[in-house]
Amino acid sequence: MPDPCIQFYTLAELEEFAQIFIGKFHNPPDSLPVKIDLITERDLDVSIIDYSMLKEKYGLEAFLALGKKTIYVDQDLMDSDAYENRYRFTIAEEVSHRILHARLFKDVKDVKEYFDTLDKIKQFQLARMDKDAKYLASAILMPTTIFTKLATDYVTELSGRGNVLRYNVVTKLSKVFEVSFETASIRFEQLKLDRLIS
Repeated sequence: MPDPCIQFYTLAELEEFAQIFIGKFHNPPDSLPVKIDLITERDLDVSIIDYSMLKEKYGLEAFLALGKKTIYVDQDLMDSDAYENRYRFTIAEEVSHRILHARLFKDVKDVKEYFDTLDKIKQFQLARMDKDAKYLASAILMPTTIFTKLATDYVTELSGRGNVLRYNVVTKLSKVFEVSFETASIRFEQLKLDRLIS
């Protein structure tokens, strides 16, 4: 049985959480990309702070320390323009953990307490928590309504057929939403938008 602090969510619930989040914090609603780092610090009152060699020392790109109202991010990830899309998704994922799993991380202040918290959670629970957080992060960065509308528009505007057209559409979506091609492609599948491609 899952720990009582750990709740799993349906895709419909995660989509609803994303819509509420976007409706509350993302203005104007059709502006892109979603300014997740600004929302995190300004609206959620959670600081984003670099952590030197976090990945090298602990194998983490980021972790949520709600006890200090902070998301710590590996310094290389935070400072490199080459990793900008990955950085944005990482912040969105940590924000998603805050939304979904705040009770678990409410007392975490440092990396030791973070690992102590994780040690109390079964592996299958961690995997499901991460899956839910990743889904919610995608739905926040690529809101359903505008993502679907733009995908539909791009199918009409861009050249190609079949896989070529899909590649062109997803490439454009990834640039507009400032996410990786893979992340945009997964969202395209989640929303069953392959139906748009003839």
